[in-house]
Amino acid sequence: MPQNYENVFIPFCGGGSYLTLFKQKNIYASDILPDVINIFNCLKLHPTHLKDSYKDHYNKLVSHGQNYYYEVRDNYNKHRSANDFLWLTRTCFNGLIRFNPKNEFNVSFHHNRKGIEPQKFEKIVDEWNCLVNIFNQCRFICEDYRKTLCYVKARDFVILDPPYLQTKGQYQMQFC
Repeated sequence: MPQNYENVFIPFCGGGSYLTLFKQKNIYASDILPDVINIFNCLKLHPTHLKDSYKDHYNKLVSHGQNYYYEVRDNYNKHRSANDFLWLTRTCFNGLIRFNPKNEFNVSFHHNRKGIEPQKFEKIVDEWNCLVNIFNQCRFICEDYRKTLCYVKARDFVILDPPYLQTKGQYQMQFC
């Protein structure tokens, strides 16, 4: 890691794992997928709403079974709710994020798990909320990586970790 940098740019935010590496720094995290950015902004600004929505989904899955997963997936594909998207990524097969040519999330239900238990999920949300609000200044932006890189100055640190080449565009949606 370099020393004495001013800002951190993460143009492929994805799951946000790199956010945990930096304390007391300005971080600009971007992703082309609006729902990823919406999740992080909700995590930063409305963590209680995120926790309540997740708990509601979890409880409905427990009481209604796997058909509920497909109802939420259909609703997400119509309305693009960040809360639905987050819950789907916790209950879909291997946490994969894949879209078909119609930009519909199409990953099937993971039959061996029903997601993170709500109490554990709440703790994770609280930890991440603290991380993005107190330890550093995170800004989450929905835009193409090339635009994000235009903001970089000489004393900034950039982390480039793009999606894998063999995904054939399955991560990318045409919203931004």
